[in-house]
Amino acid sequence: MHGAPTRRGTVRDFGRKVFSSSAATILSRLTGFVREVLLVALIGPSRLTDIFYFVYALPNMIRRVLGEGALVSAFLPAFTKIERENGTEAATDFASRVLYWQGVATGGFALLITLVLSAVWLLSEPGSYAGVYAEYGLVLAPYAFVICAVALLGAILNSRGIFFIPLSVQTVMNMVWIVVVLAVAFTIGPRHGLTLVGAGVVIACGLAVWYMARLAAAKGVTVRWTRGGGLTPEFRSFLGKFMLTLVGVASYPINLFADRLMAEFVVLREGAVTFLYQGDRLMQVPLGVIGLSIGSVALAALSAAAADHRRFHVLFSKTMTLAKIGRAHV
Repeated sequence: MHGAPTRRGTVRDFGRKVFSSSAATILSRLTGFVREVLLVALIGPSRLTDIFYFVYALPNMIRRVLGEGALVSAFLPAFTKIERENGTEAATDFASRVLYWQGVATGGFALLITLVLSAVWLLSEPGSYAGVYAEYGLVLAPYAFVICAVALLGAILNSRGIFFIPLSVQTVMNMVWIVVVLAVAFTIGPRHGLTLVGAGVVIACGLAVWYMARLAAAKGVTVRWTRGGGLTPEFRSFLGKFMLTLVGVASYPINLFADRLMAEFVVLREGAVTFLYQGDRLMQVPLGVIGLSIGSVALAALSAAAADHRRFHVLFSKTMTLAKIGRAHV
């Protein structure tokens, strides 16, 4: 019979998971840097890349709110608590319900964007930039749905101690981006080439949803896209915490999107949105490698240790120590 984990064992396991998370994040940031350099070198910066990045920002704003931002921050502690108190089946039902309503919200957003941009496409003159907005938007609209599902499934895998695979999804998307850019830069040209970049990213993300759902099922959590019953006390509690988290998380993506709106429609200088997007990506490198890596592991570990005050204190102290070390080296 195994006893409770020792302080040394707890810290060692936490450090191992942070290392795994950091390795995946570093790969993601490196491939992301390569993709941006290649896109600018072979296609842009240009009016087309400005439009592509501006349209790409729309589903990414939803991603930060209904994906890896507010929703996951509220979901993982609730999921872990339900599983600890009521068992895996109850936690799976809860996860399926959250996945359903997340899909309704993100799918509704994608449908709205599709309808609006379809009208724009039909009414725009051939060769106009309005048609380019519509083309890129129609391709990228489903991205909000699939990337938010990836974030939720990633949180479930995090609860099983799996961090490398969820964080590697962005690396796979970056590699698809790189391959498509290299292929189209010398063939069909930038306009429709960027359309294929968007399509490739959406398809790769959809395949990631399928794979991660199968992996979660193998770990005992078979989520289904189901509405479930009425509002249980656990689900109401989750919604309340989600709304509180939303207040703090939503300000950054909204401000970032406002910056891109100004760059697109006020600055009116070719390449402005492209440079703004790439500058933001560059600034996120230390935040991603240090903050995201530690935060992903800490949220899962602290949620699991919530009922064990001693273990919670050990993990929280280790989290703050790592964060201070990381900040000192940025």
